[in-house]
Amino acid sequence: MPEGRQEIFLSMRNICKDYNGTRVIDDLSLDIEEGEFVVLLGPSGCGKTTTLRMLAGFVGVASGNIILDGEDIQHLPPYRREMGLVFQSYALFPHMTVAENIAFGLQMRRQPREAIASRVAELLDLVKLTGYEARLPRQLSGGQQQRVALARAIAIDPKVLLLDEPLSNLDASLRQQVAHEIRLLQKARGLTTIMVTHDQLEAMSMADRLVVMRNGRIEQAGTQRDLYERPASSFVASFIGGSNIVEGDLDGAMFRAVEAEPVRLASTYAPQPACRLALRPERIVMAPSAGHAGGPGVTGTIELATYLGATSEYLVRIGPDRRLVVRSSVGADHRAGERVFLRWSAQDERVFDSQDRVVAPAVKAASAQLAVSTGRS
Repeated sequence: MPEGRQEIFLSMRNICKDYNGTRVIDDLSLDIEEGEFVVLLGPSGCGKTTTLRMLAGFVGVASGNIILDGEDIQHLPPYRREMGLVFQSYALFPHMTVAENIAFGLQMRRQPREAIASRVAELLDLVKLTGYEARLPRQLSGGQQQRVALARAIAIDPKVLLLDEPLSNLDASLRQQVAHEIRLLQKARGLTTIMVTHDQLEAMSMADRLVVMRNGRIEQAGTQRDLYERPASSFVASFIGGSNIVEGDLDGAMFRAVEAEPVRLASTYAPQPACRLALRPERIVMAPSAGHAGGPGVTGTIELATYLGATSEYLVRIGPDRRLVVRSSVGADHRAGERVFLRWSAQDERVFDSQDRVVAPAVKAASAQLAVSTGRS
């Protein structure tokens, strides 16, 4: 979050929304600070785009309040909410030039012609499109069209900038570049920004704070480190960082996985039926299987070894129909068919009960020797 900011600038309180008798937003509450970049993240159908459209005023709320800078805005039409919106498809006017697209909102507000020209020139410089003012959208690349859409959205000096999957129509080679440009522009202008995406890498690289949604509710909100290191549910653990999720029953330090080898955990827990174990691929250490009997971890067989440049990725079968993904730094030299032992430290295992709540260890690993040294403090 931006340093030195304490005021709650935008607040959504107990927001609900129904479509055809189905609740799509369920008692959602979220506070956003001025100048903060918040990303709403989740799978298709989780309610993130509906939330953005309710903020913009394109979709009404069934109940709850939306407070912006001390004013309840939920009954205001979109043009009075002082929000700039960048659509997934950019929605540029095809018959207007770059300059005319950027100037549109200012003209609707009847700004003086000289002020509009000055503002358009300022924004063209800001988004690095000076010299493109006379071009039509069809004469621009996807990345250039995105920057025009951004310039048009911020031309009116909105209190909040709303971004609806702004990178989804860009080629893979452009996505990172435009993501950096958006983030730098947002920080330079101090824009309070809310972005919707289903891409967790995109979200991790851009946000001050992530809000993971599922079934119309906020599953967890926090910084990238919060959600990655301390996921509140197996859903978050899987969605942020792609954890391995293994189902089974837990008794002490023994996790009896469904259709897999028994897993000895690094910590001891109270008995838990029908629970889930989450393990991040890069936190698992792989070694030859010999000599590890009785230690925390599980034995498996490498089915697939893939070189990815900075890392190598392995698919390790630990049961007839159960596999774990393991990601190692380059230098590890394991091959398909090799029998290996997988282990991890106590801090890198996460257990969730049948209600998908975190299960805290009853007893920590008794000895530091049981934990794997990963080079982190």
